[in-house]
Amino acid sequence: MRTILAAIMLASALVWGMTGAMGMAFDGAGWIWSSAPGGAGQSRPAEVVFFRAELNLPAEARIESAEVAASADNLYALFVNGRAVGESGTGNGSWQQARRYGITQLLRPGRNVFAVQAVNTLPGPAGLLVRAKVRLAGGQVVTFSSDEAWRFAETEQAN
Repeated sequence: MRTILAAIMLASALVWGMTGAMGMAFDGAGWIWSSAPGGAGQSRPAEVVFFRAELNLPAEARIESAEVAASADNLYALFVNGRAVGESGTGNGSWQQARRYGITQLLRPGRNVFAVQAVNTLPGPAGLLVRAKVRLAGGQVVTFSSDEAWRFAETEQAN
């Protein structure tokens, strides 16, 4: 158990440090997985989990820029408002290298749905980490992170 937790903490430091160098850190984001016994960071079977969360922007919002960074142990495909954004690399260590994507054109005032298909390819630790940053006209910054509010399912869900 301590070995698994140490590995997750080391991985978090690697991912957080790398994204900080890109100008966007995972501050406030948490590794998540299903709430079944053995959630994020715990040993899980090989499985696919579908995640979904909503970001509600003000109705009058004018979005100047937006980006999202993601990582998953092991693989992910990320969608915003039903449109594909990007996916993880396929190498064994790709979960240690978060990827950042511009999503300015995909967001809109009001309800925005983030969806992720995450895959734990082999039995072992599993987790998903997501952080979005939206800059609105006037300088207001809205952040959005993976946390316990994200819903999950074993099958893909409609928006």
